[in-house]
Amino acid sequence: MIEGPATADDAWGIVIQARLGSTRLPRKMLAEVSGGRSLLDLVLGRLGETFGASRLVLATTIDSVDDGLMDVAARRGVAVHRGSVANVLERFLGAAALRGWSKLVRVCADNPFLLPGAIEPLVDVGRSTGADYVGYRFGDGTWSILSHGGLFAEYVTCDALREVARVAEDPAAFEHVTNYVYTHPERFRTASIPVPFESVIANWRLTVDTQADLDVVRAVASGAEGAFPNTIEQIAAIVDRHPALVESMQASIARNRK
Repeated sequence: MIEGPATADDAWGIVIQARLGSTRLPRKMLAEVSGGRSLLDLVLGRLGETFGASRLVLATTIDSVDDGLMDVAARRGVAVHRGSVANVLERFLGAAALRGWSKLVRVCADNPFLLPGAIEPLVDVGRSTGADYVGYRFGDGTWSILSHGGLFAEYVTCDALREVARVAEDPAAFEHVTNYVYTHPERFRTASIPVPFESVIANWRLTVDTQADLDVVRAVASGAEGAFPNTIEQIAAIVDRHPALVESMQASIARNRK
């Protein structure tokens, strides 16, 4: 477990974005997923077990509807930064500033099966290459953030995000945080890690945007024998036993564009 505050040469942390105002599935962050644990509690708990609460900041909005997230973060000992409802990029920069981080790992809290073990490789590649952005990437060049799996985080420097805030004009850049960075290779340096088990996870959708998604992740979580599934192999074993889950995931992929 990585504990303690970041030092000058190790100034990175994990920023988790969450809100309760989703239009497709309102208040999904507080929906139970497994063992009485809500979606947000599950994500914070799994990350905290690996990295320690001091390495995490929850980034949410100043909207009063998101007050309900504060108790979840407090129980996990996770600091919170509240910022603009529309400008998610500003929220991330504010969360990083709260801890003095110069680099961050972006996590979307609607991904309950996010792999904590896949985070440090992002940071290691960022350090070794000096890249502004590091992500997992499929063989066809698609960044994992544009897939439906919900298994992988992203690494980005705060300098790059500040540059996006300075030059970007498309509102999507402020909503999606990192997309301006990885779509402008002439301005930013990117590095990638091959997606592991690509053929296995290509048809998975384990992110939660709709009630159908929530039903799927609950089914996968309930199919685990013992502890919550923490690896691709463990998830695959459950999915293989329940082919209807793949059908549900593929139907959701068809309905929801990335």
